[in-house]
Amino acid sequence: MALRKLIHVVLSVFLIIPFIVNLNAYGISTTLYFALIALGVSVIYVIQVKRPIITIVLLDALTSARRSILQQITKSPIGSAIPIDTLDDGLMRLERTVKELLESVERDYERRGGYLGILMGAIGVLISSY
Repeated sequence: MALRKLIHVVLSVFLIIPFIVNLNAYGISTTLYFALIALGVSVIYVIQVKRPIITIVLLDALTSARRSILQQITKSPIGSAIPIDTLDDGLMRLERTVKELLESVERDYERRGGYLGILMGAIGVLISSY
């Protein structure tokens, strides 16, 4: 929960930067800043919607890696010296820990639809500035 809130705070900071820092000194107008944020986040959002859900891909990769490691160790000459069941249990615990961490950070609607908060914030500022 704390990690999720930290991510939200960090993304919110991007929305308030133009009100704290004089971006004109860097040659960037507030409108350009929010347009760039909206464009960047839109691209990330489109990629996220078009691709498989990142948590599923990551968990599948961990499972494949665990199976591959176990197969390689079983085939190797030292395979009989290593307790395969203990190693498998440890790797499965690692998978569960990663899964729990990802589930604690991502909400269900974020898994399905992506992170829209910063996109809607940037678009809202752009619309209200005109």
